[in-house]
Amino acid sequence: MFKKIAPMRACWVLAFGVAHAVAWASEPQATLSVDAMVAQAVQTHPQIQAAKFQIEARKKDLDANRRMRWPDLSLVYESDENKNLGAAASRLVRVEQSLWDYGRVGALIGEADVQVQLAHVQLEIQKQDLGLQVVHAWQQLYTAHFKQQHAQWAERQMARLESQMRSRVQAGASPTIDLELVNSRLLQAQVDRAGMQAQRAIALGQLRLLTGLPALQSFSGEMEALPSPQRLAYWVATVQQLPVAEMAAEHNAVRRAHLAHQAMNRQLKAKSAERLGQLYLRADFPLEKTQANDTTDPTWFVGLRFTPGAGFTSWSQTQALAMRLESAMQDVAAARLDIERQIQTDQQEFLSAHSRVEALQRSATGAQRVLDSYQAQFVAGRKSWLDLLNAVREHAQTQFQRVEAEAALVGAWERLRMRSPETMVLKAKPA
Repeated sequence: MFKKIAPMRACWVLAFGVAHAVAWASEPQATLSVDAMVAQAVQTHPQIQAAKFQIEARKKDLDANRRMRWPDLSLVYESDENKNLGAAASRLVRVEQSLWDYGRVGALIGEADVQVQLAHVQLEIQKQDLGLQVVHAWQQLYTAHFKQQHAQWAERQMARLESQMRSRVQAGASPTIDLELVNSRLLQAQVDRAGMQAQRAIALGQLRLLTGLPALQSFSGEMEALPSPQRLAYWVATVQQLPVAEMAAEHNAVRRAHLAHQAMNRQLKAKSAERLGQLYLRADFPLEKTQANDTTDPTWFVGLRFTPGAGFTSWSQTQALAMRLESAMQDVAAARLDIERQIQTDQQEFLSAHSRVEALQRSATGAQRVLDSYQAQFVAGRKSWLDLLNAVREHAQTQFQRVEAEAALVGAWERLRMRSPETMVLKAKPA
């Protein structure tokens, strides 16, 4: 049910999605696909671009920390209390090289390296969050799109019945109140259709903002309907066997918490090393002779420096970091539990929606048979006009519920795909 995915294949999958989105943008009547919308969104959305810039910034930080191993070069200008620039050591170039710092620089480099990894994971999380937003908007669009079609069907049925009843009233075969009743139901159907149309426009607007595709606002094509029974059976079998704990443990949110813990551990090591001091070598190169020193030969020093901070704050800061490290470890467990809860929620919602879809499909078939029967029985005088109108409305309401269940089903599946780790990708189609 699950398949390992190589980096090269992931690139091809993403490229295919982008090509699909571009092709759709050039053909406004194409079928709307959630995969194409997600691929387009992760290519153009500002959140993704910002996360990529963060990666580059973290790389610069790593390079800067690596340069801390280099000698420290400084230009010194000093004077005595009488502002006498001719005093000893007034102008010199100083070079200082750390010989031993108890691993402080190494810890800082390690922390910067972890921050780079964190930035990459954050990018993937941003992509997932954006994908979930697209799925949510797409689910709303799916609901509004197909409910609008059924609302239009109900409106046509009511208009047909209104015409039929008008003829009967004019012929004196039915009372006027029956015409008023069908007119009322016709207005209700028109209101339902207008409401679905407004919801569809709102959902298209959300997708347009997420994907950056202006053509979406005037989209009038079709959407991907519920998958085939074979494909749906594959979905159900896959979701029933989901290794929820394993998926949660490999989720990017849990990886982010692990990396945050590692970064905090590096910070603690660096702060602890500060308390132990630093062994260094320093060379002063005078730029000119002075009254106290008539030569420009360099002077060499070997020293040991301790920087405990004012009031020995480095000890308190180390203790605070140790407590934060314990907190970061708890954050790992909390992140895993939260992701496991989200996956279980989507899993249960998918299975529940699948049960509702099956039941509502049978109910819709039955409602159509009832409507056909009531139409014949009304002509024969065995069913009332109200019974016939109620049968039309019952059929439309059943279709509305079926569309909502289908949208919940597909939305839960897509969220599970989004939340599955890269090493455990849920395939959209059976092999």
